[in-house]
Amino acid sequence: MTADRILTPLPDPLSWATALAGTTIPVLRTTAAALAAFAERQEDASAHKVAEVVMADPLMTARLFAYVSGRSSRGRVPVIGSVTAAIVMMGVPPFFANFASLPTVLKSFFLRKTTILFGASE
Repeated sequence: MTADRILTPLPDPLSWATALAGTTIPVLRTTAAALAAFAERQEDASAHKVAEVVMADPLMTARLFAYVSGRSSRGRVPVIGSVTAAIVMMGVPPFFANFASLPTVLKSFFLRKTTILFGASE
């Protein structure tokens, strides 16, 4: 199942994370900017501080959970209790390594609109 083909609501967050794993989920511009600022000074970035930024953006939260669920070992999906737990599970430096360059909603919208209008490929 791909994210653009979900036609009915999924029953729980784990189902959403599994369905969205492997897709590119854009984030809010403010989230991308805040995480980029934290990335420049990672020594000041605790899992709790980063989690506050992530939790303010439902799209980034979905992106994080999809990433973590897609990285399960031995086919087992880890049980993630919170955004902070997901970041702790990854580690703060690996979090920034994996989410260094985040597409934003606005940029993704305009790329898609340009593709539709001009027939260009992304």
